[in-house]
Amino acid sequence: MTPKSIVHFIGIWVHQMSRQLFSAPSPTGPVYFIQKSIYFLLMAAGAVGIACAAVNCRTIWQKHSRLFIATGITLIYLAALWARNYHDYKQLGGPVAIQGRYALPVLAFLYAWVILGYSIALKRYRSAQIVLAALAVCCLLFFGGFQINRTKIAPTWSWQHTSTSVSLGSYDTRANV
Repeated sequence: MTPKSIVHFIGIWVHQMSRQLFSAPSPTGPVYFIQKSIYFLLMAAGAVGIACAAVNCRTIWQKHSRLFIATGITLIYLAALWARNYHDYKQLGGPVAIQGRYALPVLAFLYAWVILGYSIALKRYRSAQIVLAALAVCCLLFFGGFQINRTKIAPTWSWQHTSTSVSLGSYDTRANV
């Protein structure tokens, strides 16, 4: 596979990073993803929150000046992660090791920006803030892995019969754990 343009890779990177954040890997092999419609709804809600924060960034900076350092660290971390993945993409000819879990160290700061964006945009609508906060908590509980783990992973998994399977192109490595 010949690497395509940088814009093409950005699309791949954002999709794989965000898609894997909303999945639950099973100890026995498969990865369970949430429904695509819910995934796109969550991504759209996050994008709107970031847009609201960008529009109101001056207000956010004035009220939360310490967020500047955390935002800088977040942007540097994500840029370094992207650069590492892009280097591998160019060298190996395909997207390799793009994992949503690598964004976990800075995810709280991204969530903070989304929350601040919505809270400033909905400043006059207290009831809308409460409803949105309740929906966010429900989404974190339902789509944060708990429901998938309870219904799909836990009932079929046991320590006695565990084996992991890793597919490496045409190779298949199986190891008993």
